Formats: sequence, C-alpha cells, structure tokens
Amino acid sequence: MIQSRTHRRSLELLRFAFAFFGVCLTLLGALTDYETDAYAAAIFAILVGLSFTSLNRTARVFAVPCALLTGYSIAVERVAVDFSAGAFLFAFLTVSGSLRVAAANERSILALGERLSKTATNRQFILVSLSTAVFALVLLNGALNFVSGIFASKAGAPLADRLRITRTFISGFALNPILSPMAIPFVVVSSTLPAISWPSILPYLLICGGLVWLSGRVQNAALPNAVEEDPINEIKPKTLGPQTAAGSQVTAIALILTPIITTIALVVFASLKPSVAAFVSVFLASLLWPGLRLKRPKLILSGYTIAINEATIISSSLLLGTLFLIYFPTEWERAAAALLFAAGPFAAALIIVFFVGAGLIGLQPSISFLISYTAVFPFVAAYGEATAPVYAALIVGWALNSLVSPVGLPVMVVSQAFNIPSFDFALKHGKVFLCLSTVLTSLVLTFVMM
Repeated sequence: MIQSRTHRRSLELLRFAFAFFGVCLTLLGALTDYETDAYAAAIFAILVGLSFTSLNRTARVFAVPCALLTGYSIAVERVAVDFSAGAFLFAFLTVSGSLRVAAANERSILALGERLSKTATNRQFILVSLSTAVFALVLLNGALNFVSGIFASKAGAPLADRLRITRTFISGFALNPILSPMAIPFVVVSSTLPAISWPSILPYLLICGGLVWLSGRVQNAALPNAVEEDPINEIKPKTLGPQTAAGSQVTAIALILTPIITTIALVVFASLKPSVAAFVSVFLASLLWPGLRLKRPKLILSGYTIAINEATIISSSLLLGTLFLIYFPTEWERAAAALLFAAGPFAAALIIVFFVGAGLIGLQPSISFLISYTAVFPFVAAYGEATAPVYAALIVGWALNSLVSPVGLPVMVVSQAFNIPSFDFALKHGKVFLCLSTVLTSLVLTFVMM
C-alpha cells in the first residue's frame, strides 16, 4: 500500500513537471522569436499520455484520433502541422486551472462568493454575469476558471443552485466575444474577410448580445420547474470555517483585481498582445498566490493538472480541425458558397445555425469559421457593406458555438468546477438557452437582411 502511494505521488510529480515545463516553453515562444510550439506540444502529448487513465471519456475520444491523424500526417503525408494554437490554449488552460484552485482555497474569496450567492436572484444574475463579462475582457478564458473559484463553496450545493450559478457565468461570458472589439471573433473575422468597420456592425451585435443574455435570464427563471434533484451528483458542501475579518471583502476584491490590473499594465507598458499579457498574468498568479499568499505551494502541483480534460479536448479538437481543413474537398467548398448565395436574406441565420450545429458535434469556433470562410468570402465580396449582418452572424455564431456545445470551453470549465456532466448541462438542462439564443438572433439578423 505504501509502495502504491509512493508510485502515485511520483506520477503526480512527473505530470506536474511536464505540465510546468510545457507552460514555460509556450511562454518562451509567446514572449520571444523562438519557435517552441512543436516542442511544447510534444511535452503536452506526453502529459496526456501519463494522464490517460484519469482522463474522462470525451477527452479520450478526442485525444486518440488526434494522435493518430497527427502522426499519419507528419510521418506519411509530410504535412507541416501548425501546433501554435493548440499548444497556447493547452498552456493557458493549465495555468487557468491553477488560478481556480488558488481562488477556491482563499477564505476571503469564498466569503465574497458566498455573500453574492445569497443576494436576490435578479440582482445576483446581473452582478455575476456582468462581472464575468468584464473579467473575460481582460483575462479571456481564464475568467471562467477564476469566477468558478470564487463560487467554489457552491460546488456541493443542490443541483438547481449549481445550475443557476453556472448558467449565470455562461450568460455573462457570452457578452465578451459578441460585444468586445478586442475579443478573438472580431479580430479574426475582420482580419480575414474584406474590411468592415466596428461601428457598422455594433448595432446588430448589441441587439444579439442582449438577446443571448436575456435567454440566459429566461433559462434561470424557468429553472425551478425544470430541474429535478440528482442525488448521484451531490457532494458534500465546502465549509468556510470561521468568519473572516471585516476587511476580507477588501482583500478579496484586491486579489481579484491584481491579475486584471497586471494584464492591463503588460498591454500598456510592455506592448504585449492581450492574450499573451493575460497568459503571463495568470501564470504569475498561479505561482505566487498559492506559494506566497496562501503559504501552500502544494496547491501549485494540483492546480497545474486540474484542467487536463478541458486542455486535452480543446487542443485536440483544434489540431483535428486544422488537419480536416487540409483534406477538405474542394467541391464541398463550392457547394457551400452556392448554398449561401441561394439563401439570400437567410444567409445570416444559416451561418448561426451552422456554427451551433458544428459546436454540438465537437468542432471548435475557430475551425467552424475556417470551414465557413470559403463560402462567406465570395458572399461578402459580392455584396460589400450590405453584408454587415453576415459579419455579425459570424461573431454571434462563434460565441454560441462554444456556449451551447457540450465540448465548448465555457461549458466544460463550469461543468467540471460544479460537478455537472457537460452533456447534461448543455443538452438536458440548457435547452431553453440553446433554442432561444439561436432562434432569436437568427430572426433578428434575417429581418435586418430582408
């Protein structure tokens, strides 16, 4: 038994070593001109192999074909595989998971989350969802792990309470990719398609963002009549212990603001890209918070492997999607373009439905966009400024792809943090949000195009 425990401990240390080394290599590549992505990806692949028996079923389903197809493409087809996006997201999710562990073990943070969770339902939804949107503006996907850590004391609450708080996160996070000009969707869409100004599509995005946010509110309002308790997934609630001092709220807010202010400072004074600045900020917090603030450096070890499932799924799906595009038949591209032209005023709705459907079968939003690009490009080139609703549809579809998919990053992060199967959360308990957000945004953009 002692030998078994020693072996398990050695394996945990080895997994942490590979995770930490891979993160450092990715960080080096992001801050310098060195090409480290392929090496970091190889290290992360070894980490996944070491963790394979502890991965969930979904992560294995993505990891195995990704390894086989990547190996075949490199060894047989001699394809130059781009590991950059996959390695960066794997590293980002790794350090973000550590941030969740740190926040979940900070008494003042937990006290603040407990206080917010006891506010009136309407006020709680507004405060938490809008705060999540603001955090995501700076910390990107790391905001979900951060906010999940703030509400870690609710991880053992009844299922209805857990669903309510997770849906609140999702509804708030939806506002960031839809409304922020710095978010990935607008940056990618505006840089790859004929230029269009942000003000020209902003009115459509404001309406669609509001509808998606309200869809989440309606979903929460319908919750008491739509959820049955599931004792199988109930776990013992986390206790906060003795009450914290009067200044605990100030401490909690300071701890929350620190990585946000650090990220902004790195963008302004060090001229780093927002995504790289957020990565650096969260990486520093993942080391300093557990080690110096909490005096529990062992939390760093557990934190760097807590997000292994999400990191494996997201990175594997990105690589699979990239390779899929290489082998994508040319005749399919022409057929998709013809379909979009035939759709006419329904083109925007068709794009949103495509993104949602692609998300449900596991395609990440960036891959879904690249697949749709060959059809969308000739359409917007032909109609010019009149296609502003189509640009809005691409951005809204990008956001919905990850928000309604069982393998979307936001769904996986909050589901794992609150012990809810992601497929149940998205498809069983999220039908109202899925249908309302898709139908309402599609109707609005179709009406505009008419």
